[in-house]
Amino acid sequence: MLIIFFRALVLYVLVVAFIRLMGKRQVGELQPYELVITLLIADLVATPMQNVGLPLIEGIIPLLSLLFMHNLIALLTYRFNWLRTLFCGKPSILIEDGLINTKEMEKLNMSVVELMEHLRVRQVGNIQDVHRAILETNGQISLILRREASPPTARELGMKTQEQAIQITVIEKGRVNRAHLAMLRVSETALKAALCALGIDSEKTVYAALMDTNGMLTVQKQNAQETKQIQIKVTA
Repeated sequence: MLIIFFRALVLYVLVVAFIRLMGKRQVGELQPYELVITLLIADLVATPMQNVGLPLIEGIIPLLSLLFMHNLIALLTYRFNWLRTLFCGKPSILIEDGLINTKEMEKLNMSVVELMEHLRVRQVGNIQDVHRAILETNGQISLILRREASPPTARELGMKTQEQAIQITVIEKGRVNRAHLAMLRVSETALKAALCALGIDSEKTVYAALMDTNGMLTVQKQNAQETKQIQIKVTA
């Protein structure tokens, strides 16, 4: 029983490492060849996990072979467009200027009901508002709305805007994230000085501290029902 446990543990770690090496795509965004490899993993791992008489290496070698094939295909499809078309297919235009492309719909065996369902999921209720709907090679449908159906941009309204500041975690459960501080170009001394200015003696009492790219620090203490904010000068 203990042997099965350790075999399962080793194979689990290998599969997690394998998926990480494949990249950060979600399952719904996988290309066809990536989806096939992902499905094969389950079969390859199940046998050596259950069959104790089978050497563990016989389960590891096929995984390494799949990883090699994945990286090889990814490299080839990156280098050669015709191979990308062969392995991944081509995008299909389903709607153009409010008109359904009936030939593509029939080729894909997709009904109008399914198409309209996709539009509603994307908060589009009228097909006439769609300039183009494209079925991408990963199965996702991209929508480009007509100009008059698109929300006006700040440029069109003549508004002056600033880039949105992104918050990054600098303290979590009392631990300072020095890598994030370096990314924000803020020293740990400046952070502690800002905490003292907010009446916080130690970062150990902080549940979460978030700092945006403009230098605004938002702090919430352990078991607190409010947040405090202070501006920190960011080094250029």
